[in-house]
Parts: sequence; structure tokens; C-alpha cells
Amino acid sequence: MKTHPVIIALVTFLIFFTARPAAAQKDPVKYGKIELSELEMTSYDKDTTAHAVILVDYGTSSFNYSDHSGFQLQFSRTVRIKIFHKEGFDNASAMIPLYHSADDKEKLADLKGCTYNLVDGEVVKDKLTNDAIFTEKFTKNWNHVKFTMPSVREGSVIEYSYKIVSDFLFNLQSWYFQYEIPVCWSEYRVTIPEYFYYNRSMYGYESLDINENSARQEQFSYIVRPDRAISNANTQQGSVQVLANYWRMAAKDVPAFKEEDFMTSSENYVTKIEFELSSIKFPDQIPKSFTQTWESIDDMLNKEDQFGGQLTKKEFVKDLADAINIQYQSPQEKAQAAFDLVKNTITWNGMNDILATNNIRKAFNDKTGNVADINLILIALLKGVGIEAYPVILSTRDHGMIHPSHPTVSKFNYLVAQVKINDKTYLMDATEKYSPAGLVPFRCLNLKGRVIKPEGSDWVNITPAYSHKQIIVNDMTITPEGLITGKQSVQADGYAALDMRKEIYAENTPEAYIEKIKKQDPEITIQSFEIKNLDSLNNPITRLYIMDLENQVTIAGDLIYLNPMLKYGMSENPLKLEKRNYPVDFGYPIDETYILKLTIPEGYIIEEKPENAIINLPGNGGKFIYDVTLLGNLLQIMSKYTITQTLFTEDQYNIIKEYFNHIVQKHNQQIVLKKAL
Repeated sequence: MKTHPVIIALVTFLIFFTARPAAAQKDPVKYGKIELSELEMTSYDKDTTAHAVILVDYGTSSFNYSDHSGFQLQFSRTVRIKIFHKEGFDNASAMIPLYHSADDKEKLADLKGCTYNLVDGEVVKDKLTNDAIFTEKFTKNWNHVKFTMPSVREGSVIEYSYKIVSDFLFNLQSWYFQYEIPVCWSEYRVTIPEYFYYNRSMYGYESLDINENSARQEQFSYIVRPDRAISNANTQQGSVQVLANYWRMAAKDVPAFKEEDFMTSSENYVTKIEFELSSIKFPDQIPKSFTQTWESIDDMLNKEDQFGGQLTKKEFVKDLADAINIQYQSPQEKAQAAFDLVKNTITWNGMNDILATNNIRKAFNDKTGNVADINLILIALLKGVGIEAYPVILSTRDHGMIHPSHPTVSKFNYLVAQVKINDKTYLMDATEKYSPAGLVPFRCLNLKGRVIKPEGSDWVNITPAYSHKQIIVNDMTITPEGLITGKQSVQADGYAALDMRKEIYAENTPEAYIEKIKKQDPEITIQSFEIKNLDSLNNPITRLYIMDLENQVTIAGDLIYLNPMLKYGMSENPLKLEKRNYPVDFGYPIDETYILKLTIPEGYIIEEKPENAIINLPGNGGKFIYDVTLLGNLLQIMSKYTITQTLFTEDQYNIIKEYFNHIVQKHNQQIVLKKAL
């Protein structure tokens, strides 16, 4: 990306800016002023299960002006955390993100930290040292400064403070009021001169205790220079009263954000505020707008050399395209061939981006690249064989949600290909070597993406073309001694098949994969195995075992107690929260079937068995069937549950939670066999 235009706009402004301090308001924290009561705390009364609590988190953002750099943002933050238990030690590590461009970077200043411990009634201090601070590259434009506080133990109070000075006025710091541990007090104060206009966006479910906005007069001194003057002003000095917008936002006793299964990034749901630069209006200058539209983003990406510009460089794929056109006739065959060639030639380096790292020809020659490199090559090759294809940009599930009402390119971090064949549209991602052509990785299933075309870009739904489907069939015999022996077949399709193939290939060979399973579960003795369709990616994969199972039954006199789900039931509800303030997002449909065909020993009868059950989710959102059938000495159990509605709102949480409760209840019921008299 090019340097943000706000930097260029600012260098012509004439005011040397030194604001008077804001009207006196007591800061909620002073670095180094630790209270004895904080060290003596043994728990947090609002959440006695918390392993740590943020006592206070205080930040300010304001503007200053340097004659050398022009306007700058200055962000200051002080954090104080109480550690109760060793499970809270992770909170002694911190990360500070810093933005940089090719020409400039944000500067970290005045970083200091200290750990306080109460030892024999005395406060012992251990300061953060420079050798505990390091910087690592995160993405092309972001570095992370990381550190871990010293001498942390149960009962410690840790505190750190820092400043960030930034020339990137579009990067007014966001503020989080909520974290994975409770927060006693969180406060953010922001002062913005009237020349700058920012949109504010509030997220999350916790309300603020203070949300004040006021205007105040700030005193500025300035020097007018002939080379920067807007009119024919002579060199002079003076002062000016400037109106500034002031915000004070604070929240008290914010509960910890509790993550749970079936959710996208917590970034979508935690309570926070974000700022977006809208416009700048200096005295006697034409306003400069920075509010983007989706159309302007589309145009920018189409002109960007590392995006749209890469799709004009088709010569390096010409020979490949010609070979595909000679060998295959139908568009489907050509698309499959292009997809297979790219995914089997280039290895994904694990990096997400919507821009090519350098140029896609180099990535192809190097046989490695980021997600944009790989899928832009795929698009170029598809176009080369005469198939309509375009890039689709999106945000992965762990990166945050795209809001169509907030045009911004920074929220996107991933790129896939949209392919149109015979009026049908498919999404393809060639980063996954073991997936069929139309399967979009689970990480991409985040509601919406934007297809970028030279004309007519638009939103597309990122919907899965496959489900997570698995069928387990156990054909077993139980002996009077309690040994279970027989055959098992596990057939996986869609996302379940991708997971199984990745697990197998992670061990290099099927034999190594089986050895890993044996080591992980000594109760299973695998006599022989077979894996079908391992490399036939458009078909389900099947894993077949001849095996023995031990320790699955309890024998008490002439009774045998057995859970017919064996080791394959849902033992506990994945949804455990009393209340959930965010949706239940499965991503893809789920279809799980388990069948047990159990031959019971001669001379035994069924003394007790579970009742049949059928549970339906409202609106055909899913269905659970549990069926028990007895034919002579053959007992058959069938458990099948489906999730067809992939997204449930927070208001439906108790419904889907109760659905899983029913499954867990049935999966934990036993069969009792009794020796006949």
C-alpha cells in the first residue's frame, strides 16, 4: 500500500501546536502508587473465580505538534493488574502493537514496568529490564513489542506504563474496556482539536458508566512561516484559541469475556471503541476527506500493483494454460486442473494478506507464498484457460467481522478466488493441499466477502458448499469377560474429510498415523487397518479397523454395564455459560452419525436399555435421533445429530444449549446385560 495521504496533507500546515493542559481532572492511576490493600487482596469479590483482575487501565490520546514532524498523535497508557493464582500468570505478559510504513514508524517511549510483592510485611519491587523486552514482526505493517514482568507469583501486583508517538493520524488508538479477566476500572480520555474529525464506533455488550463529550477552548501558540503560509503573511508569532473535542469514557466492574466453542473472534464481541479518521479542515484550507467508500476501495485495489496489477501479468502462466487447454475440454476439468496445479506446486507459508508479497511470478518460481500470492496465481491461470475468475477479499474468523456499513480495507486479511462456470459460482482456495476445489477452509467462513472486479464489485456470502459429515459404524461382539472386538468403519466427508487427511499427512504415512493413534489410546488394539480414498479428494475418505476395545464395560456379578457409545459419544455439553452475549456460530452444517451393531454373549439378555428419542431444533435448525433396536442377540444403537442452521443468535442460546444437553444425556446412558438363569 502507498503511504497514507494524511501525512502529505499535514506538512503544509502552519501552526506550531502546544496545547495547554486540559481542565484538571483527577487521574484514576498514578504509576508507582500501589496501595497496600491491593497487595493484600486474595480474590475479586465481583468474580471469586477470577485468577487475575485488572485493577485499573487508564489511557489518554491527544495531539501535539513538532516543528520537524508536524501533527502527531500521542497515546499514553498505565495498567495495573492483580495476580491471584498461578493460572493468572499469563497476564504478566503484554504486547504493544506498533504501526509502520515504508517511510515512517510509530515510536514507543517511556516503557517502564514493575512487579510488587508483599514479603514479610514489606513491599518488594522488581523492575522490568530491557533484556526482557523484544520486538517481533507480525505483518507487513505491524510489529509487536512484547515483554513479561519479572518475579511474578501468586499475590503479585504488576504495573506497566508506556507512550506511543505516531505520525499516522488515521491510527487514533482504539480502547478495550473488556478482557478475558475482569476489570475494576477502565478509562479512556481523548482530546481532538477541531481541525480533525473522527467517526467513533462502539462495540460489545457492556455499557459505559461514564460517556462524556464536551468542547473546550485550548490555547495554542504558533509561528507562521513564509514557506508554509496559505496567504501572503509575513513571518510573525502569536497565539490562537482553538476549540477541542474532549471525550471521557469509563466502565466499572466489567465482567471477564468468556470464550466458548462455536464462536468467531472475540474481537467481534468484546466491549471496545474504535476511531476512524473522517476528514481534516485546517483554517483557510479546503477540507480533506478521508472517509472511504466501498467504490473507492475497489478502485484502489484494482490499481494497486500488489493486487489488481498482478492479474495483468499473465505471460508466466501462458504455457501452463496452453497445456491445460490442450489436455482438457470442459470448463469444469480445466478449473480442476488449474486448481490442482497451483495447490500442488506452491506451498502456503502460513501468512494471510490481501496483497501479494512481491510479485506472483516470483512466488510461483519460489514455490512458496502467502495466501494472496497463491490465489492470485490461481485466478491468473483460470483466466488463462478462459474461465471467469475474480479475487474475493474477506476477514478470517479469528480476525474480526466485516461491517458493510464501515468501508475500510484494513479489516480484510484473506483472499480467495471466485469462479464462474456455466452460471454457477464457486469459491476456491488453493492453500489447502488436501481439499476439493469448492471447499473454502473453515477459517474463511465469516459471513461475507467482497468480490473485486474492474467494474461492478459487490458483496458475496461466504457460505460452505460442504458440511462436516462423519459416519462411525462399529460392528462388535462382547464377550462374557467384557472384551469388545470387531470392525470399525469411519467415513468422513467435506470438512471432516479434510481434517482426517490433514491428520494423516501430518504423520507422513498412514502407518505412522495409526501408530500415533495406538500411543494416544492404549485401550484400543488395532489388529489391521485400511484407508480408502486418501488421495481421492472429491470422495469421502474411509478408515477401516479390525480392533479390540478394553475397559469399556463394568462387570458386577451376573450383570454387564456398557455405554453403547463406547468412546465416541458427546460426554459433556460444549456450551456451558449461563448466559452468552454473542451468537453460536458453527460455520458449517454438521452431520454426525454413530451406529453400533453389538452381538451380546450367549446366555445374556437385555436387562435395561435407553429409551428412543427424537429432538428437533426450531425452524428445522437441527435434529437428534437416538434409536435402540434388539433383534435376537443383536443390539443396534443409532445416534444421529445434525446442525443445519449454522448461526444461532444469543437469544437462541438456551435452545441450542438444551439441544446439546439432550444429546449428552442420551450418550451417557448405559445398557445393562444380565446373565439368564
